[in-house]
Amino acid sequence: MATRRRPKLSLMLKCDAGPSCCNLNPSKESTVTMNPSLWEKLPENLLEQILAKLPFSALIRFCCVCKRWKNLLLSNEISSRCDSCKPVLVHSLAGPLTVYSPSRGGWEKLPVAYLPIDVSQLSLVASGSGLLCFSTDSFGEFLICNPLTKQYRRLQMPCGAGQGCVMPVPSPLHLNRDESGMNCMIRLGYLRVGMVFNTATGFYKLVVASIYEGSGRTTLVYDSGTGTWKKAAMVPQGRFFRMKAIPCGGHLYCGITGVESGVGGESGGFAKLVKYDADKETWSAILIPAHLGFPRKLVEHRDRLLLLARPNWQISETFDFFELQEAGQRMWLAAKYMPRRLMDSVYAAMSRPNNPILRSYIKCFGQGDIMYFVGICVKRAEVDPLLRGCSRSITGLRVWTHDFSSNSCLRLSDWEDWDLDNGPLSYHLLSPSLHAQV
Repeated sequence: MATRRRPKLSLMLKCDAGPSCCNLNPSKESTVTMNPSLWEKLPENLLEQILAKLPFSALIRFCCVCKRWKNLLLSNEISSRCDSCKPVLVHSLAGPLTVYSPSRGGWEKLPVAYLPIDVSQLSLVASGSGLLCFSTDSFGEFLICNPLTKQYRRLQMPCGAGQGCVMPVPSPLHLNRDESGMNCMIRLGYLRVGMVFNTATGFYKLVVASIYEGSGRTTLVYDSGTGTWKKAAMVPQGRFFRMKAIPCGGHLYCGITGVESGVGGESGGFAKLVKYDADKETWSAILIPAHLGFPRKLVEHRDRLLLLARPNWQISETFDFFELQEAGQRMWLAAKYMPRRLMDSVYAAMSRPNNPILRSYIKCFGQGDIMYFVGICVKRAEVDPLLRGCSRSITGLRVWTHDFSSNSCLRLSDWEDWDLDNGPLSYHLLSPSLHAQV
């Protein structure tokens, strides 16, 4: 069998390293030639120093050079450079996963062919610290993967209908035949799935919280450090989960409607915010005062939890941000540091007569210094023959991002020609990582 010839390190450095590494002596560049055998026999510590100076995109390509290089690149000293990579937006609105590529300024398909299950049977339900979490068509089954290293882990939650079952499979009455069981239960507010990471150990906990009839408000937690599932505290009483589960500061937050309020939509309100403490394995409730408005979204920003709220119960063209203060007496404070340029751009797009953004589909995502606003915009109207001449709206994604570290705002290229009938909206943030372990 033919063996793959290892590329020479000197050629790789010349092609990818850039001026900081390949031009070691500019004044004699045209007259001095290094012996290739010297490059091939570099001590490992010197090779690590060279690789550590390369851009992150070059490190990704170097993973394919040989097994030794891949092991070096996956070491903590070098792969920790990944922590400086900005989170990118991932969505699954058109079948396969699509990710925004800042270097190319456009949307690209994220390859997942290495996974043991076809992407059509997967639903992206959570993400964090370089990992993506999918649910499958089989209730209680998950796939955790690192898109960069192509590592994955298949998990089966302890659920079923037999004796000793920890979380019962929901009744078919709860499910939509066009969606996977887990994804349908999340969309309807019966389940929440989130990932909490321990930056000190590198391990994560996958939290699955239930509130549907017959579930017993069970919380199941998978610990990647021990490789086991564990039953945690019961979810606080409520009718439905609201807002996506957001990790922040080692905790998991989401909204929940109160039993007494009977709220199911924007005509009412949220009774409380619920918080899962991953270390103590306990839940607690935090009230959301009615005067804040209608809660739309939870956003993590520099290890602080923000609440995006509509200022009144009627249709509004503005939003307010409130920061949760948990030290001492819990309270919500208005976040006055939101970038004016970003907010003005979103407001203007909402009120624009041509290709406006649909107010009901505004989303906000944040991680560290990066914040995204995502809106569904009407691109054009077409006549639908199935509706006997009635028009239908062809829509697309419009995305803005703001980097708080550089105070820069950017509108990304639109994702064109997506129909609202294609399926439920699903967005997540991915921070590329070489050392995130599944």
